[in-house]
Amino acid sequence: MTAASNPSSGWPARGASVRVHDVFHVYRDGPVETVALRGLDLSVDPGEYVAIMGRSGSGKSTLLNLLAGGDRPTAGAVVVDDVDLAKADERVRARLRGRAIGSVFQADNLVGFLDLVENLRLAASLTGASLTEGQATAALERLGLGAVARRRPAQLSGGEQQRAALAMVLAIQPRLMLADEITGELDRATATVVLDAIDVVRGTVEMTLIVATHDAAVADRADRVAEIRDGRAATSRREATPKSPREPPRPVGVGG
Repeated sequence: MTAASNPSSGWPARGASVRVHDVFHVYRDGPVETVALRGLDLSVDPGEYVAIMGRSGSGKSTLLNLLAGGDRPTAGAVVVDDVDLAKADERVRARLRGRAIGSVFQADNLVGFLDLVENLRLAASLTGASLTEGQATAALERLGLGAVARRRPAQLSGGEQQRAALAMVLAIQPRLMLADEITGELDRATATVVLDAIDVVRGTVEMTLIVATHDAAVADRADRVAEIRDGRAATSRREATPKSPREPPRPVGVGG
């Protein structure tokens, strides 16, 4: 039974809803203040794939950090389902981060001295779940990484490292996946492989996906694009590029 589908985890087996309302975030360095977000509003439905776009410094990464519970906004509400991360105590925030939110960044997603199987098992253990070697290998094989399952991150290409990070998401099955510029350092062919891997994850695990990106190819696959301008979000709803039908969510076999 997966961490996401385990009734004892306290989280329903579906994608999370997200609501960001009138959020301001100010960075302070002594007397200098930098306003990263200025009254941002954004709502994301359960299971929706939203691409966050905007110029460098527009607040994309700040938004993801707030949604991941890495920081609290200076003002406003950041709500994942019914939990306002701006107001919740650290125990509730940690529980949400551990069991419902998964993050994939441009780099440094993996522990360097562990091989991929060990990385996946560690990620599962941090959520309170358990993962056997066979289950970890199966998650890697699903993303075409079975042949490198016992290699360490330094022995992998950039695309393999990103797919391994997605395999970790596949293993822990969070209800909200956050990704920051995951194709930024990849060539187009490798980026396509990574984007295809995201489709595999979404076809396997029912989750909400929010991706900050400059890459139009990422935005083309999203259900909707939200552009951040001057710390505020302007959303544009449109259909994603047609893809083959998603298969229903299937458990990967993580024991909780």
